[in-house]
Amino acid sequence: MIHHGENLKRLLREKEITQKDFAKKLSISRVYLISLFDKRKIKNDYRTKIKQLLGTDLDYETKNYGELPVPLAEEYPVGGNIVFVPLYVFGGFLTGYADQIFMSKLQRFFLPGVTGEHYAFEVDGMSMHDFASPGDWAISSAQESGDHFVRGRAYVLQTIDGLIIKYFDSIDGNEAHFYSHNKEYGTTTLPLKSIKKAYFVTRVLKKV
Repeated sequence: MIHHGENLKRLLREKEITQKDFAKKLSISRVYLISLFDKRKIKNDYRTKIKQLLGTDLDYETKNYGELPVPLAEEYPVGGNIVFVPLYVFGGFLTGYADQIFMSKLQRFFLPGVTGEHYAFEVDGMSMHDFASPGDWAISSAQESGDHFVRGRAYVLQTIDGLIIKYFDSIDGNEAHFYSHNKEYGTTTLPLKSIKKAYFVTRVLKKV
């Protein structure tokens, strides 16, 4: 499945290019670059410049999802109640989370002390740095509705535009307000109808 944003994010990691440096080369802000990571389709003018800078087109299909990343593969037995959702399947997860065939292809593992079905979302970006940094895994449990948000708790939010992790602040009418651990990122306001599903974070597995 082609997802320009995920492909761009992966290329930057592989080429060890910082978001700050690449945003400068694209003549955009770092915040806007981060917003591109959630887009399934990036506009042609940006894609052309990205190809010139990286030497690679973003039109390639993400494959081989569901593999258990190292070091977790060595530490935890597979086949359990935790569903792996690494960065490279975010695009597919957003559209296929309700598809039993898609979900059956995602790797599962056991985690001591965790009961019931949970999801392990790979963390990216610096907005929740120190709570959950890039490469960490947010172990989260799905909740049924936004009525159960608890102020000050961290959630992985499945929105119409992508997956994000934030602290919940409040609900005002038809909008929910969230904030980041990193104060440089400020607050995020989302229409409740844009939140397709929410997962409250029960623990974080830190990157070794």
